[in-house]
Amino acid sequence: MYGSTFTLEPPEELSLLVALVGVMGDCEISVTPLSLMGITGTALTRTISADSPFLTPIEEAHGDILDLSVQNGKVVDTSPNEYTISKVGTVTVDEAAMHFDGTGNYRTPIITDQYGKLQDGFTIALTMTTGADLTPECRYASNHHDGGFAISSSKGVLSFSMHNGSSYVSVKTNIQANTTYHVVGVYDGTTFFLYVNGQLAASASLGGPMKAPTKDSATYLCFGADSNASGSGEGGGGEMTLYTIALYSEPLDEGMVLYLYQSSVAYERL
Repeated sequence: MYGSTFTLEPPEELSLLVALVGVMGDCEISVTPLSLMGITGTALTRTISADSPFLTPIEEAHGDILDLSVQNGKVVDTSPNEYTISKVGTVTVDEAAMHFDGTGNYRTPIITDQYGKLQDGFTIALTMTTGADLTPECRYASNHHDGGFAISSSKGVLSFSMHNGSSYVSVKTNIQANTTYHVVGVYDGTTFFLYVNGQLAASASLGGPMKAPTKDSATYLCFGADSNASGSGEGGGGEMTLYTIALYSEPLDEGMVLYLYQSSVAYERL
């Protein structure tokens, strides 16, 4: 009302939910009240330590379509789909990793029924180590057959590529030999992003809806090679090591990508 003043009673209680990603040691949370008139009040602070009863650890997110790892020397999928992972050719497997030399690959079953979940957005994340020679093509997780998506590298360049109905489009960044990386490709239905070690490396507009491979028989995800209609895999002649691969039916945000990277450090073998 003109010529009058009024006040709003401040809340007696306040709840604040904060996600802390990659925090080491103690941190201080501060809340500063601000009135409708722009008057700043006294900040309220609280120090949170790693063993604070106010902290509830978030559970590590697992891929709901695929969650692949090596457990006791066996390649297993612990996603709800529990896919049987098959091998073609020669791949050396130790207690925690798959080592590829270009003579073999692993593959999922056909995932044609999952493409409907991927069309509006998805995330693929993997932990890998490059070989000594970055010149040959390496197919870390590939589903290319006149359609599909892939994370691969060639001549020292890592790429996340997708088919937009007309052609493949890629986002790229340089990588080093004999180096362990956590790589994440995110597609939000319009734009696709490449993250390396928790940081955004490149992004681009896809330019059209993602297209599935032309033949349903090629809609499997291949590790160490590219998918083909016969199911044997093709290409991908470079040396590389894979520790984990996860496929999510939704695009993860930057905070979750960083959290996945922080969780992946245990797989580093340098």
